Amino acid sequence: MIKKTVFVFALLVLVCSGNLFAENIILGNGEWKPYQSKDFKNGGFCTDVVSRAFKESGYNTEFRWYGGAWKRAYSEAAQNQIDGTLVWSYKESREKEMYYSKESVLDGKKDYIYFVKGNGHFAGVEDLYGKRIGGILGYTYGKEVDKAIEDKKINMDRTNSEVNNFKKMLIGRIDCLICGEDVADEILEKQLTPEEKAKIIKSPEPIRIVTYHLLLNRIKPENKVLIDKFDEGLKKLKESGVYQDLLSRLHSGWYEK
Repeated sequence: MIKKTVFVFALLVLVCSGNLFAENIILGNGEWKPYQSKDFKNGGFCTDVVSRAFKESGYNTEFRWYGGAWKRAYSEAAQNQIDGTLVWSYKESREKEMYYSKESVLDGKKDYIYFVKGNGHFAGVEDLYGKRIGGILGYTYGKEVDKAIEDKKINMDRTNSEVNNFKKMLIGRIDCLICGEDVADEILEKQLTPEEKAKIIKSPEPIRIVTYHLLLNRIKPENKVLIDKFDEGLKKLKESGVYQDLLSRLHSGWYEK
């Protein structure tokens, strides 16, 4: 009887330890409304998706918020001060330091050029040559734009806030800016006055369509396995319909309520 009791107790300890001692993955996060924010329920859509995907594979997540300091979040992840960071578009140079998730956390985000009415016409990358463009520290804007910046054909003035870029554009400190459509809509509706909003238009077509991913650093040996586990978990969310439900919450504003 005693042996049986000891065996049952040991079995319970083993079962419980899977949850009690599950590895805690530390991820750097930033303010990027309407997709993620420290002030949103569950940290917003992207944070919620990443957390649930890891949980599907038996891992807990801890999020450290960096506000608008995306460059710092990336740097600390690359140096293994934290395990990784979310969410990022693809850039070849990053892949030398980071594992990219194969499954995208956010699909089909459209980036447009935004400018003030009467201040020129912007439809494509060549229209940006010789102009002062508003950008965000640590961001990539696609191969073509990044190369034009490197070749000094485009003068990019970077800050850590999309709102600041819109304000700078309105007072003429920059000629235009590149911004995701949903992020721009959030700013135009909630951060600018109706008069300011009426002055701003966007390019007729997106300058690029982007997917965003989780990054885990290549220094920590376990991350090679963890990125695969994350992909497995996220794939399950998509196949089960949970991902689509979370996307519906994003579009309905549920995370912001």
